[in-house]
Amino acid sequence: MTYTLHIIDPIDNPDDDNCDVQVTLPDGRAYLTNFITVKNLTTLMRRWQISGEHGGGLHFSAPGTIIVERLDETTFREVIDSIVDEQAGRLTPQFTPAHGPVDLDTRAVDAFVAAAREFCETVEQCDRLFDDDGNAVTDPASFLRYILRRLAALYTAGLALPEVEVQGDDLLLTTMSHEEWSVVCRGLSDIIGKYNMYWTMLDSPYVSKDDHGGIGTISDDLADTYRDVKGRLDIWDSAEPDLRQQVIWEWRFNFVYHYGQHILDSMRAIHRFVLEGYL
Repeated sequence: MTYTLHIIDPIDNPDDDNCDVQVTLPDGRAYLTNFITVKNLTTLMRRWQISGEHGGGLHFSAPGTIIVERLDETTFREVIDSIVDEQAGRLTPQFTPAHGPVDLDTRAVDAFVAAAREFCETVEQCDRLFDDDGNAVTDPASFLRYILRRLAALYTAGLALPEVEVQGDDLLLTTMSHEEWSVVCRGLSDIIGKYNMYWTMLDSPYVSKDDHGGIGTISDDLADTYRDVKGRLDIWDSAEPDLRQQVIWEWRFNFVYHYGQHILDSMRAIHRFVLEGYL
């Protein structure tokens, strides 16, 4: 059976804990269960003896619960596969139907989407921005101060994106061509002006004799971040839940391996220019 596995709750102690898990089938049907370890069952019953819950720890009863030795993805999948094999492809009664896919952390995703929208709107309107006091943002210093806050918010939100699992290795097609990216990059370069270029270290983050510096540009950092975020933001607005999960996965993957580094590089340069007085 093909399915997507969502580990909903954080696992603090794999040997003494419990967590909810969702299984989503290719047709969109979703099922929930609770995995609990043998040790955690004992821990809870001893706790209930003190609190008085569940008859003072006399019993444990819960529908849709599976007892295991350890909580980890490998165990979850082995259990699910064995249930399916033993029950002719059925997940019930151990799993209960879920009312639609469960978002692992709705608030974190919503915060990222909001930060992404604000960042993308700033890039798209870079030549016609106004600050909080209503003053036009027309010079490099004002723009860099303005974009710095948006970058910080986007990076913070990117750090909180939940880890999700998707089927297959195919990435979503984004809507921005290289020509469109170039237009965005040139527009940013025009407003940043002579403060666009900065020195940076290339290749490995570890110090070695092979380390060497190179030149980066803030406009390239911003345009690359915009392309990674904006293309999937357009998909997000009209996507079904399963497709949204793919978008979240790609946002997080690209944050870790691409645009997250661009955000940090540009913030470091802007910090030097704006806050340390190099402008």
